[in-house]
Amino acid sequence: MSIREENPSATEKFVSLGEESVRETDDSQRYGEDKLAQAEGNQPPGDDIKPVDPAAAAPQGQSPATNLPYELAPDANNIVRLPVGVSLDNVSVQGADLVLTQPGGQTITIKNAALNIPTFYLGNVEIPQLTLTAALEANGINVAAGPDGTLAVVTGADSSGGNFGVPVPGIGPADPILDLLPPTALSFPELTEPELYLGELEEDTPPTGGNPIELLVDDENLRDGTDPIGGPVTDSGPAAFTAGSNPLVTFAFSVDLSNLHPSLNWQYVSPTQIIGWDGPIGGGTQVVQLDVAPPAGGSIPADATGSATVTVTLLNNYAAHPLFTADDTIDLGAVDVIATDTAANSATTEINLNVSDDLPVIVSADNEMVIVDEDDLPDGIGDTADGDDTPQNATGD
Repeated sequence: MSIREENPSATEKFVSLGEESVRETDDSQRYGEDKLAQAEGNQPPGDDIKPVDPAAAAPQGQSPATNLPYELAPDANNIVRLPVGVSLDNVSVQGADLVLTQPGGQTITIKNAALNIPTFYLGNVEIPQLTLTAALEANGINVAAGPDGTLAVVTGADSSGGNFGVPVPGIGPADPILDLLPPTALSFPELTEPELYLGELEEDTPPTGGNPIELLVDDENLRDGTDPIGGPVTDSGPAAFTAGSNPLVTFAFSVDLSNLHPSLNWQYVSPTQIIGWDGPIGGGTQVVQLDVAPPAGGSIPADATGSATVTVTLLNNYAAHPLFTADDTIDLGAVDVIATDTAANSATTEINLNVSDDLPVIVSADNEMVIVDEDDLPDGIGDTADGDDTPQNATGD
């Protein structure tokens, strides 16, 4: 492959350098543009473009270049242009410079090229970076990446700086070895195996309820009764409880009202109030009201005994009179009061309700004393010959 130079558009100036002429151009194209002549043969287009071998850069049939510049410096673009024929076979580092020693002994110094390897041109042909790196490494120069993507060279192989040819010096006398702190005998304590048992869970002591209580109200104490008291007709009693391991904190009626007398319709108003209706709930007459209140302080401490207060109030006259000839007591049934502790354990105490019916009073229509003889009743014997008076009208409460 031959190299030819042509620069038809530049002003040419020839300067004689010994036996050869070097053609100089203006600053933009110092050596002109090199073109590679296509090699002979049937090579595809573009296959003739290959990296330039520095040893073959000189024209064929000519000796290496002579009268070369002895010192060059990279331009502002970090480019160094070498004349055609310069050899890169012998490269060395001197300080921050690269020195190219030519076959004839002449040297070319590239200033500061070791710190930042420039781009080399032979004429106008750029030497590829891989080719330049291989030439440097062939001379024992390592190439390393520098800052900002630049390349720098260092001589010699990578080393930590240690010299294995020099014996390692001693460290001097060591400090005396101290004895261990006693005891130093090798011994093991006797292994003890305590027996482990699964702990038993201590169950909470549950609370307990007290004895049933009886509450009684009398309808003769109503304002229209035979012995009005001029106030609410009530009776109260203590529903006793004994707390277990946890304090009792809530006191309420049971929601089960099935044990109350069916002659009244019972309404569970709230956990602390029940009302008995004579007739439909909400449309009849309120007859009996039950209320429960917690003990003083609102709770019963653990393992202590206390009482909730249950009050029954007679609101109106009880209309059912099974017996008209006696001051009878009507059993309205029973309901439980439930006390619950902080662990959700509960106990119950039964509350029994009773109403005393007023005794009937019999008077004649004319406010005269009369005698009532059962013989003249529909199921009587109808005997009036014994001298009994004829039955009179009678009224009674």
